[in-house]
Amino acid sequence: MELLENLINVHAPSGEEFRMKEFLLDYISTQKHRWKVMPEVVYGSEFQDVVMLVFGKPRTAIFAHVDTIGFTVRYANQLVPIGGPEAELGFELTGEDSIGPIDCKLLPQEGRLFHDFPRGIDRGTSLVFKSNFRLTEEYVQTPYLDNRLGVYNALKVAEQLEDGVIAFTTYEEHGGGSVPFVLRYLEACFQIRNALVSDITWVTEGVQPGERCCDFVTRPQYSSKDLS
Repeated sequence: MELLENLINVHAPSGEEFRMKEFLLDYISTQKHRWKVMPEVVYGSEFQDVVMLVFGKPRTAIFAHVDTIGFTVRYANQLVPIGGPEAELGFELTGEDSIGPIDCKLLPQEGRLFHDFPRGIDRGTSLVFKSNFRLTEEYVQTPYLDNRLGVYNALKVAEQLEDGVIAFTTYEEHGGGSVPFVLRYLEACFQIRNALVSDITWVTEGVQPGERCCDFVTRPQYSSKDLS
């Protein structure tokens, strides 16, 4: 679980995924020689902070978004949410501005969000939930399993993947994500039409820990007439 905990600790809310890109590129460069097939690593300014791994002759792509929810510092100690974070009194936040590291708590007041840091924080600074990694024989609990666990899954698949693409995508939590333009690239280069999404949901009345939420089923075959 060391890899998962390291992923959790990367500060990369939507719009600031560059740290996660750097983490992934470093990890891939040290590990890819041990994988069953060494992939082509695709990244660059034209892909923003997206990183793609191309193995063999791909027919299917795995997508895992690397960004998280969080907060942006506004004026007068006020915070603006990034994505849709839960905001309760006392939640611990962390980040860094031009002066130094920041550890503070969340203060919801009359429908607005504030922090309790003893000095002003540079406007535009991003804050994220502080890591609280708890590992037992049955559970892993921590902020940002969505979607660092999805990224972890994809990196484990990379160890044995022979033909396929793994795409680590951006800003899913804040505006729909980079998947559409990545899909256009993959379709143009590899004619990929199939995809798997490696993402994480939370426990609800319909999704219980330790239980399957669904079974794989055979997709029925339809003719174009049936679908018209």
